[in-house]
Amino acid sequence: PKRFKSSYICFFMAKQNEIKEELGEKATVTAISKRSAEMWKHLPTEERTHWDDVAIKDKQRYMVEKASYTGPWQVPWKRAKKDPSAPKRPMSAFLYFSLGRRSDLKKKHPEIKNTEVSRLLGEMWRSASEEQRKPHVDKEKAEREKY
Repeated sequence: PKRFKSSYICFFMAKQNEIKEELGEKATVTAISKRSAEMWKHLPTEERTHWDDVAIKDKQRYMVEKASYTGPWQVPWKRAKKDPSAPKRPMSAFLYFSLGRRSDLKKKHPEIKNTEVSRLLGEMWRSASEEQRKPHVDKEKAEREKY
């Protein structure tokens, strides 16, 4: 069942078109919401009780619908399954660059964590010259063409 609305939401939905006409071309969603909030703030008590009554009726409608509802409470969400025969995406040039260097860094500094190793590899990649990057970039391009 569709959830019940608050008294402000009932008021907003009823006044939305009126506010849109009042604002004219400046009628953005933000402007309409601000104007509606301002009107709600300065609404007389007797008018506010009217909207409270409308909200109470809507809540009663919801409770009746909820009591008689027999379907599932959560709509099942299924993720599309991957095709096992589909080719794997190619690695980036940075990943080719870091493949050999990661193990070397771990051998030189066995005490540092993987996050630190990744940070160091990133710094090495950023500071690498075009000549040093070229073989990895070429390998990535070749793999992307195959993919």
